[in-house]
Amino acid sequence: MSFPNTSVSERWATPQAIYDVIDREFRFGLDAAADASNHKATTWLGPGGLYPDALGIDDWCYSGVGPVWCNPPYRKTGGGIYPWLQRGRATARAGAVCVLLVYARTDTRAWTEIVHPFADEVRLIAGRLKFTPPPDYTGTATTAGAPSAVVIFRPATAWLGRIGGAQYRIMEQP
Repeated sequence: MSFPNTSVSERWATPQAIYDVIDREFRFGLDAAADASNHKATTWLGPGGLYPDALGIDDWCYSGVGPVWCNPPYRKTGGGIYPWLQRGRATARAGAVCVLLVYARTDTRAWTEIVHPFADEVRLIAGRLKFTPPPDYTGTATTAGAPSAVVIFRPATAWLGRIGGAQYRIMEQP
């Protein structure tokens, strides 16, 4: 089985069906990792958006925007997923719910230091997601190279964490 080459492009879009299910619950006002070709919310951070670099600001809590969606680039360089999870937690600490779609790599420092102690909830997605390729992608693989999870940071638990860690459950794909 081959997997998408994320080094070709970091602009893989969230699968619409999975986003729609989660958006019905949260009603996102901001997409924190997008561009003009793949943003899910009306307002986004990234090229052409409200701010060109989502990691260049302390948190993603903007007045009146509401809950934040983030499907960050799945890369190993630049700190990988760690800085994105840090901003997700910082956003919740600033007062907005932040929901991230990330690889379920529970053996990493990001999971042990940020997700498990400070996320309110983790939804492990059954099976592997098929992502929407960017317009310049010429390959055939669209299935994720690892299992995915939806990580939810809420203001109440982003400060001190949850006793016993995040609540985990399985989420079926739509």
